[in-house]
Amino acid sequence: MRIIVHPLKVVLLFLFSSILTFGADKNESNKVLSHSAFIKIFPSKKTISVVDTIVVVSSNSEIPFRLSPTFIVGEASLNGKQSIPQHDGAMLQFRDVLQDTSIIIVHYRGEIVATEMSQLNDTSAILREEEIFPQGEHDYQFANVTIQVPIGWETIASDKLIGQKTENDSTLFFWKTDLPIPSLGWFIAGKFSVKETKYNSVQIRAYYNSNDSIDGKKILSLCKNVLNVYSEKFGSYRFSKLSIVETEDFVAGKNVLAVAFPSGVLVKKSTFTTKDTFNSAFEVLPHEIAHQWFPQTIFNDEEDNAILSEGLCEYA
Repeated sequence: MRIIVHPLKVVLLFLFSSILTFGADKNESNKVLSHSAFIKIFPSKKTISVVDTIVVVSSNSEIPFRLSPTFIVGEASLNGKQSIPQHDGAMLQFRDVLQDTSIIIVHYRGEIVATEMSQLNDTSAILREEEIFPQGEHDYQFANVTIQVPIGWETIASDKLIGQKTENDSTLFFWKTDLPIPSLGWFIAGKFSVKETKYNSVQIRAYYNSNDSIDGKKILSLCKNVLNVYSEKFGSYRFSKLSIVETEDFVAGKNVLAVAFPSGVLVKKSTFTTKDTFNSAFEVLPHEIAHQWFPQTIFNDEEDNAILSEGLCEYA
C-alpha cells in the first residue's frame, strides 16, 4: 500500500500501532481454511447475493464470524445438516460444532453500503473480502469464487480465471486459487478497456476506464521489467497473472495511492494524471508489485507489516 505521508511520520505511526497491539490475544481456536463462493451482483439495486461454502478448523463448540448487519441470512448448514445461525449485529455464530474440521454453507444477500473499501454502482463494483464474506481468523489454503455480472462487464479476482459462461443477460466468471494466500483482497467488476502482454507464462493485464488516464503500453512494459527484476532477486513470481486496475480515488481513503492483493494492484486514477512524479503510477507500481512477494508470498503477521512488508517493498 503506497501512502502519501512523510517517511518519519510513517515510522512513528507504525511504532505506535505496534505498541497498541503488542501482547494482544488472538483467537486462534477457529481458522478458516477456504471460501468457495458464488457472488451475484445486482448493480441497479446496489445489492449482492452470496452462497459461501466455508471450511473451518475449530476446537470450540461455537464458530463466530463477522458479517455486515446489512446482509440478511437465509438458508445455512453445518456439516451437511440444516443450521440456524445467530446473526446479531455484525456477528454471525454457528453453534453445536462437533467436528474438528467443519463445512459451513451459508446463503445471504443485502445492500452494499459505500465505504472507503467497497462500493457498488451502475457501472462498477469494488468489493473487499472483509466487507462481503463471513470473517474470522484464517489460514487460506485454496479458494473458488464465481462472480455473476451483467453482460459486457469484466471481473478481476485473485489468481486464475479458469473459465466464463454467458447465461441470458449475465456472465459468470470462475476464479480459482489453489495456493496458500494471506487474504483474498478485492473482487472488482465493471466495464473496462483492457490491454495485455506476457512475462514468461504470466499474463499481465491493464484494466482502465478511459484512454486519457492510463498509458497501457508503458504500464505493461514497466510491469514486465519489474517482474523480471524481482523474480531474479526474490524468487519466481508465483501467480499465473498480474492485474493492474485503474480505480476511482475513493479506494482506501485519500492518503493511499494504491493497494495490492494477491496477483493484482488497484491504482487510483489520480496517479495517472498527477504532475507529481513521486506520486505517479510509474513510481507507485514497483512498490505495489513487490507486495506480491511481501506479504503475498512470504507471509507475516499484520503487526509486522511495517518492516516485513512495507519496508521490504520500499527496498525492492
